[in-house]
Order: sequence, then C-alpha cells, then structure tokens
Amino acid sequence: MTSSGIKLLDFGLAKNCAMSAKNDDATQASDLTQPGMFVGTPQYMAPEQVEGKPADARSDIFSFGSVLYEVLTGRAAFNGSSIAAVFAAVLHESPQRASSARQGVPADLDGIIAKCLEKDPGQRFASMQEVRTALQKAVLVRDARTSIAVLPFANLSAERENEYFGDGLTEEIINALTQVPALRVIARTSAFAFKGKQEDVRHIARILGVAHILEGSVRKAGSRIRVTAQLITGEDGSHLWSDRYDREMTDVFAVQDEITKAVVEALRERLRAPLIRGYQRHEPHVEAYRLYVKGRHHFWKFTGEGLDTARDLFERAVSLDPEYAAPYVDLGHYYFLCVMQGRFSGKEGAPLGIRGAEKALALDDRRGEAAGIRALLSGIS
Repeated sequence: MTSSGIKLLDFGLAKNCAMSAKNDDATQASDLTQPGMFVGTPQYMAPEQVEGKPADARSDIFSFGSVLYEVLTGRAAFNGSSIAAVFAAVLHESPQRASSARQGVPADLDGIIAKCLEKDPGQRFASMQEVRTALQKAVLVRDARTSIAVLPFANLSAERENEYFGDGLTEEIINALTQVPALRVIARTSAFAFKGKQEDVRHIARILGVAHILEGSVRKAGSRIRVTAQLITGEDGSHLWSDRYDREMTDVFAVQDEITKAVVEALRERLRAPLIRGYQRHEPHVEAYRLYVKGRHHFWKFTGEGLDTARDLFERAVSLDPEYAAPYVDLGHYYFLCVMQGRFSGKEGAPLGIRGAEKALALDDRRGEAAGIRALLSGIS
C-alpha cells in the first residue's frame, strides 16, 4: 500500500523450465538465470545469487524476507551507495531488527524475517509453506497476548435481586472494550458460562483462550454503589491492576468508562494501538438504564415469562428516555425470538421487531445487532 494506492511487485526473473530439462548448448544459451550471471534487483538478491551460485526456492524466500522487512519498516533491508556496497551488505551484514527499526512492528516477526534472511540457504525456511505457518502462529500468539474475558461481576448487595445490576455493568464493559481495535474480547455468552462458579482464573483463561481476565464485584445500597475490579494475568493469576469505586448511582456510566480506560492503559504496551475508538454514546436517564439492564437479566433466561418481563422493562425504559437506542435493539430481538419460537406469526411479529431495530439505527447507526435483526425479520415478513 502506498499513498497513491496498491502496487503489485514481482522480481522480474524468468526461466524456460521446459528447455532447462535438456542438456545441450541451446538450453544453456536460453537459460536466463544460468550460474555466473547477475540477474535481479541487488537489494533483493540472495547471497548465492550475488556469488553466482545456483539458486532455488530458498533464494526466493530470502527475497521475500527482504520485501517483508521493507513493507514493515519502510526501509530496505540492504542498502548502499553503489551496487557493490549493496552486494557487500547482502553478503556480510544483517539488517536492524524490524521491531527496532519502526515502532509498532510486532517483535515476534523479527525471528521469522531473520530466518528468511539467513546467508546460508540451508538455515532458511525450507519452503514458503513453512514461512506461512510461522506467520500464522505469530499472529495467533500475538492475538492471545491481546485478548481478554470479562467475567460477570459478583453481586455483593444485600438484595439478591440486584444481581441484574452486576450483569448489566459487565455487559457494558464488554461492549466498551470491543471498541479497542487491537483487543480481542470474548463474547458475553462464553464469559457468562462461568457465572457463579468458583473456578481458578488460570483455568478459565485456558478454557477461553485468553491472556487476561477482568473480574469484579458490585454492592448496591440505595443510591450508592461500590464497584471493585481487577485485571488478572491468565498465565499465572497475578494482578496487573485493581481499583475500587464508591459512587452515586448516577455515576455508573463514569465508572464503566474509568474501568475500561484503566484496563486498556494496563495493556497499552501489548496493544500498541489507540486507546478507544472515537464514539459519542448517549448517556441514558439512570432509571431508564436500571430498567434496561434489569430487562436484559430477564431476557437472557430465554423463557416465555422472562422474555415478556424483559419486553415490558424495555418499553418502560424507552418511555422514560426515547433517545436510548439499546432497549429498542432488544425490543427488535424480542420479537425476532418470539417469531422463531412460534409465539407470534411472522406477519404479526416481524413488523414490530423491524420497527424497534429501525428506531435503534435512527438513534445510533453503529448498532450492528439492530441491522442484523432488521435483515432477518425482513426476510420473514
């Protein structure tokens, strides 16, 4: 990629394979890459090519390593003031590590590039399939280092009913963390499978395939809330960060934001990315928010009674705050599930669900779930 668009590059070398199979003078004369000839671009030629020795697929791997280095760093792996100087660099020098040459280049690519650029062909990858496998493993390892699961926040309130509030806080933090471009966040369904279970966080991290676990608790008493949160390393169970927030209920949105930013700050070196995508969200009426998260608590029971209770709570939430998009999304989801369960016909339920999804999108066009529900119900209606 360049500022002017995409450029497709190749090495510009050709060999007549059919004629190379013959052992006669004509073959030698027509073979464009016969030993002893300097054919190619000096900065990307393997040492054996520079020395006029036979070249094979491993020479192309060297050239690939040179190109990969340049793509990642913006500079050539081998350079010089003359062709002779470039050849000397190819034969005797190693480039600066890519991760040191340019900020943001993952350090786990350094070893792959170094192996591609080995002077001795026998020390390089044997095939491009091996290179591909190594690159895929590097991506998976890096992905695991920048992954997190948010476990349901435990309810420490005197009233058991307040459990919905901790679930809602957990979901909001999950949604906020998904706005971080370089962070892989485990979905709610997978994380909530461990709700109420006294499992070792190291075991949970292994099961979910994540490097970090965020867990916490919520205590609600009247208009006051106390939230504790801790970020834990999945490998050894050690704490990276923890904090406690004693606030008024009206500050719940600020608490969510502070926890999210603290987590991202603790992972900043691993993420190497902007903290949070710019996203101006609507801050709902606090009672509308309470009704919404309580509705979500009932919604996830997936029973007829639970779904109907959720619908009533969502409708009360939007009546209190008509600009609050989230309850409209779940109203659309409610009618979709009811149609799927046969509680409504498609003709009855689909228009109601579409109406909720479209209202959510009118308020916030980033609501992907609303767009999906609208599409599904449009197919039914």
